[in-house]
Amino acid sequence: MSESNTAVGPEQPPLVVKIGGARAVDPAGVIED
Repeated sequence: MSESNTAVGPEQPPLVVKIGGARAVDPAGVIED
C-alpha cells in the first residue's frame, strides 16, 4: 500500500490544486470538488 500511496502522492497535488482552484472560482460549490 505504501507504494500505491507514493504513486498517488505526486499525482494528488496537481489534482488538489485544480480542485482548490475550482472551489476558489466557485465558492458556491457548483463545481464538483
